[in-house]
Amino acid sequence: MQLHANWGPAGTQVTNTALAHVRKIELLGGFYRVALSVPGWGGLQLVADVGRGEFEHLNLSLDRMVPLSLPPARLRAFASAEEGA
Repeated sequence: MQLHANWGPAGTQVTNTALAHVRKIELLGGFYRVALSVPGWGGLQLVADVGRGEFEHLNLSLDRMVPLSLPPARLRAFASAEEGA
């Protein structure tokens, strides 16, 4: 997953991009763990680990809407345990 600082013309042209609500931020030593929900994807809940420098660049804060994208080359699908049985 990739978080973006702004939702600009370039962001709207990136495949698998949507706006997410920042729901929770935890400082865990050298990085932040950010909990997100994506209303446009059925309320999908995601967690991102973000380095301190990137966190400052993204200007993340609670309840902020932040663009995120799921690069197609990095997506993987797995069958559920029920389907594999």
